[in-house]
Amino acid sequence: MIAMITTASDTVLPLLRKATAELHAKLDNSLPLASAYPSIEDYSQHLLGFKNWLSEIAAFVDRSSFSSSEFSEINTALLKLLERDLQALNVKVTSPAPSNESSIKLNAAYCMGIEYVVKGSALGSAMLYNKAAKMFPAAPIEFMQDSKNNGKHRWKEFIEKLEAYDWTEDDLASAQQGSVWAFQRYIKLHEMSQEQ
Repeated sequence: MIAMITTASDTVLPLLRKATAELHAKLDNSLPLASAYPSIEDYSQHLLGFKNWLSEIAAFVDRSSFSSSEFSEINTALLKLLERDLQALNVKVTSPAPSNESSIKLNAAYCMGIEYVVKGSALGSAMLYNKAAKMFPAAPIEFMQDSKNNGKHRWKEFIEKLEAYDWTEDDLASAQQGSVWAFQRYIKLHEMSQEQ
C-alpha cells in the first residue's frame, strides 16, 4: 500500500530544497551575474544561458501529457521576453543540441519538480532585477521586470498546486528527481557554454 502525504507545502518543499541544495549553490556561484562587478556581457550571457535552459525544459515537458497548460504558457511567455531582450542586446541566439532524455519516465510529480526549479529561478531573477537595472540602466530588462512583477504570484499559484495534489511517497521521489534533473541540466548547459 502506498502511503499518502497530507501536508504538501510543509512536506514537499523542504524535500525539494534538500534534494537540490548543493546543485543550487553550485549554480548560483557559477552564473555570470554572480561576480561582484558583472559586465553587460555577463548580463547578456546570463540571459542567453537561461533562455537555452528554459527552451530545453519547455520542449521536454511539452512532450508530456502530465505538464499543465499553465506551465507551458508561462514558459512560452518567458521565452519571448528573453528573446526580445537578447535581440536588443544584439546577441546571436543559438540553442545547444537537445538532451536525449527518453529514458525518463515522466509523471505529474516529476513535472512539478521541474516546475519548482523554473518558478524558483524566476523568483531569483526578480531578486536580480534591482541589481541589473542599477548596473545596466540602458539594457533591456523585460524578462527580469516580468519576474519582479509576476514571480511571487506565480510562486503562490505553484504552492496552491502542490497543496491540491494527492501526494504519495512515490510522487515525492519523482518530484525530487525532476527538480534535480532541472538543476543538473542548467549546470550542464552552463558548463558547455564555458567550453565554447
